[in-house]
Amino acid sequence: MCIIAHATGGTEELLANVNKHIQEGQAKKALKVLESGISEDSDNYVLLLKRAEIYALLNRDEDALSETKKVLKRNPECSPALLLAAKIHTRHKELEYALALVEDAFEFGADPSTQQALWALKGKILLHTGNFVNAEECLLIASSSDEVSAQTLCDLAKVFSKREKMDEAIVVLESSIERFGLQMSTLVLAGTIQNKRGKYDDAINYLDLALTIDGENPTALAAQAEAYMYIDDLTTAEKKLKKAIDSDETSAFAHKVYGDYLMLSDDNQGACGEYNLAVENGYAEQHGQVEILFLLTESCGLD
Repeated sequence: MCIIAHATGGTEELLANVNKHIQEGQAKKALKVLESGISEDSDNYVLLLKRAEIYALLNRDEDALSETKKVLKRNPECSPALLLAAKIHTRHKELEYALALVEDAFEFGADPSTQQALWALKGKILLHTGNFVNAEECLLIASSSDEVSAQTLCDLAKVFSKREKMDEAIVVLESSIERFGLQMSTLVLAGTIQNKRGKYDDAINYLDLALTIDGENPTALAAQAEAYMYIDDLTTAEKKLKKAIDSDETSAFAHKVYGDYLMLSDDNQGACGEYNLAVENGYAEQHGQVEILFLLTESCGLD
């Protein structure tokens, strides 16, 4: 358990000021304020942990990990520090090590808020490793908390989708929209899942909402193009796909869907090229190898 022994009145006042700047989107200013407190009390691991969190916000991951090591040197059972380190290692796809840190944090004990975050992160890691059954169990626990995040609900919906529980996935996403409002990741995921459910008008509507937030988001454009393909509006689908790829030439999903469009247009050679571009940009790593290998075989005439 991470006992906040240093959380004195002065520390609490300083942290309140730091958190205010973070909430206002001023992470660098928050860091500057925090440094003044650390300069007066360099062994205060509460402040060191907060500095690690700010470093992570600023994508200074090496610095963040260095700070978590300082915290854990002073308090080896500090679950919030283990959680933060695990999040950073997850971000860098060092999943086995991240999972070990999560298990250590559970073993040492944690407050309810940290426990919820640990269950959510464990579920995310298991989702990435393809352990969908256990990922679902973890994310259901995390989602039952009052402190659940929109990201956790998205991860739960992804697990339901992977397990062919499309109706459950949409219910989760609709509850997320009701609770957290219109968020890009939630809307795009809802659109892609509605495509899988065969609810193409609903998919287009969700993705229209996403595109009001970011009109050039390649995943939203490609997913909407996919819906238009399903309702045989190939002209609109082609326009959406060209805009998606113009927006981001490295979008593996957009290249894959463009390949599907070209297959429908009987242009196997063009489709072969798009599927290869999808692979080059990481489609297999993001979505699995089976589907894209089949499409390459069909379009390129591979044995």
